[in-house]
Amino acid sequence: METFEFRQVHRSLLVLCMVGYLILLLVLLFGVVGKSAAEDYLNGVHSYKGLGIAIAFVALLPVFFLLRFAGRATRVQIDDRAIVIQAGKSPAKTIELSHIQSLILNRPPGGLYLANKQSGGLYTFVPQRNPQIAPQLLAAILKRKPFDLVKETPILRGALIQKEYAGA
Repeated sequence: METFEFRQVHRSLLVLCMVGYLILLLVLLFGVVGKSAAEDYLNGVHSYKGLGIAIAFVALLPVFFLLRFAGRATRVQIDDRAIVIQAGKSPAKTIELSHIQSLILNRPPGGLYLANKQSGGLYTFVPQRNPQIAPQLLAAILKRKPFDLVKETPILRGALIQKEYAGA
């Protein structure tokens, strides 16, 4: 049995928080300050570089911190018959190795995608700040169940290779 521990981004929660923050920022800008005051400020700015830096601090800095700390601890145990995934405080999810029909490394970039016989997604691993975890997970699965490399596709302008494996 092999065990992997890493932090994984919960994408739907991340998008929800970012949209909520953007709405809050716009409400504060136009609601509290007022539309005419905000327009006067933006029209009076003579340096777009300064405006860009201000936007970066106000909008992008919280997104950076959200990405940094929004990941939840994930523990993956792989044995000869199943994969057990414990993500945060949610109940453990068990995926039988016999149900996995295909594996795609670097879908999404830096991740590992597991699909079943009906080409439905079983689980997607997206390790945060730990790019070597996805190839290690793939190697651990390949040790226990044979898969054939079907296709290699360059992604991100050739910086990564997306590898698709199909099982029997």
